[in-house]
Amino acid sequence: MIVYNLSCEAGHKFEGWFQRADDYARQKAEGSLSCPVCGSSRVEKRPTASHINTRSSLSDRQSAMAATPPKAAAAAIQKLYRYIDQHYTDVGAAFPEEARKMHYRECEEHNIRGTATPDEVGALYEEGIEVFSLPPKPVDKEKLN
Repeated sequence: MIVYNLSCEAGHKFEGWFQRADDYARQKAEGSLSCPVCGSSRVEKRPTASHINTRSSLSDRQSAMAATPPKAAAAAIQKLYRYIDQHYTDVGAAFPEEARKMHYRECEEHNIRGTATPDEVGALYEEGIEVFSLPPKPVDKEKLN
C-alpha cells in the first residue's frame, strides 16, 4: 500500500492510499480521483518527508493524535458520511458483486457503498479491485431516545 499526501485546488489536504505506484496517475487521468471534502477532481500530490519510525516519532504522533479534540474528529467523520450519503449509492450486502460488475465493465462505473465481510474484501483485493473501509458511522445523539 502506498500513501500520498494530496490536496485539491481549494486547499483541502488529505491522504490517498493506492495499491500500486502507478494507481495515482491512472486514477488522476481517469478523473476518478477527487477531494473527499469538496469533490474537486483537481488533485495534486504534496511534498512528503521520509519517515522512520522511532520511539520519539511514535510518541510525537501519539501526542498529535491526543491533541485532536474528539469533537473535532467526530465532526470530520460526520462530514465525511454526509458527503458519502449524498454522492454514493448504497448497495448493501451486494457491494462485492456490484464492485466486480464495475471492475469487469459489466455496468457503468458509479460511486457505491455497502457492506462486505473481511473475506469478501480480501477476494476483491486479490482481483485487483480497490476498496476501502470507513470508520464507524457516528451515532446522531439527537435521534437517540
